Amino acid sequence: MNYFFIVLLIAVYFIQAFTLGLAGKPHNQVILENTLDTEHLFHPEVTALATVYKKQLFAIAILFSFLTLPLFFFTYESLIMTFFWFLLLGSIGSMFFCRIYYIRQMHRLIVEKEWLLPVKPLLVDTQLILQKNKKMVSGLWFLPPFLVWIAGSIYTLALTTFDGAWLLVLLAALLLLLSFGSWIIVGKLPVRPLTEDRQINQQYNDLTKHHWSFLMLSTSWILPLLLFFPAIGILLSSTMENLLFILLLVIVFLWTGFTFWYLLSLRKKQDQLLAQVPSYRYLGDDQYWRFGIYNNPHDSRLFLPDRIGMNMGINFGRPIGKLLLGLTGLLITAAMLFTIIPAYLYDFTSDPFQLEVSQQQVEITAPFAPTADFSLEDISKLELVDDVTGSIIRTNGSSSTNYSTGRYRVDGKAAFFYINHRSSPILHIETDERDYYYTNKVPEKTKEIYEQLQSQESQEK
Repeated sequence: MNYFFIVLLIAVYFIQAFTLGLAGKPHNQVILENTLDTEHLFHPEVTALATVYKKQLFAIAILFSFLTLPLFFFTYESLIMTFFWFLLLGSIGSMFFCRIYYIRQMHRLIVEKEWLLPVKPLLVDTQLILQKNKKMVSGLWFLPPFLVWIAGSIYTLALTTFDGAWLLVLLAALLLLLSFGSWIIVGKLPVRPLTEDRQINQQYNDLTKHHWSFLMLSTSWILPLLLFFPAIGILLSSTMENLLFILLLVIVFLWTGFTFWYLLSLRKKQDQLLAQVPSYRYLGDDQYWRFGIYNNPHDSRLFLPDRIGMNMGINFGRPIGKLLLGLTGLLITAAMLFTIIPAYLYDFTSDPFQLEVSQQQVEITAPFAPTADFSLEDISKLELVDDVTGSIIRTNGSSSTNYSTGRYRVDGKAAFFYINHRSSPILHIETDERDYYYTNKVPEKTKEIYEQLQSQESQEK
């Protein structure tokens, strides 16, 4: 797990540096959230400041990469997760403040050089408004992934014994709805003429609407359908299951790479269009981008393209925008606590996995894991094993280097895992319906529980 987190974090650092660095490249007459005319956009001082900004981002990425290396030596998962979140949020915060600093440095340079642009009134182009969605990808293309979702849901719920079937179906439906909702948002985005040339404005709008509507559609074709892969893997051999997993990774990698390439090509085409006109209509938006995010309480728009051209931004000046920002913070906090708290309980409590026998009933519990409850008379086989063998599929549980908990399938049979991989042997309890795998943190206690169950099972017989 250490290697995975190290590679993941380093990849995130440099992806952040690259994407945020795009703000240092002119786009739509904007560089570092400041608008300049063509004459000054490539001035040596502007270019030099933007270059320093991009170098600082990669310097931060390199610094955090070195700070990540101690993860090699951590053995407690609680410490690994704590350090992971510290580095992840630390890198995001450091690059965010770096961006704010250089946005303000660029503004200071513009003021000192007296390069401020006059604000022009908003131009209302009725023809552009009426034809703003003529190049959008048709919503009918959402029908095939919807039909595939229905087929996948029927297969998962009716034809498999996958434990997390309903969760997969609901998550796939949610992603499908989010994709369609995002497509609707793209269609509702208002248009603003950026030049005096009506033809250029129309071409610019058509490009933006087409590319973004296509990306929303591609999301509906890729992400919801990938969620059904685990249900398909249940019926496959171990070799085919591994090949399916590799195929899943390849599809995600290719789709992610395509998304970056597609948005970068959109940036390039937009800039080529604007380069054909002598002037750019500056509407005074710079003051609302001072923190790298859009904050304009006087703008009725909630969603709008960001200035880098690689994302859809939110107007945090709107009450709903502030609510979404707060919800995002809560989700991040919840994800952090959900990954850290169980790890601390597993690492530093004396007996996190408990097996108790009371009134001929066996109960197995673990923090943040489902409770297993069955009768002694249901036990068909008891044994101590060194490891779990066979084809193992996690259907609704957690798995890490040191711990495995929750619902699994072993050679196609349902199973509950309560395993501390640093403790051996593993108690294997077999029933007709499902199997149970349990370890106590202290190996001797696992053996004592095994002997206790053997004794009570013998008395029962």
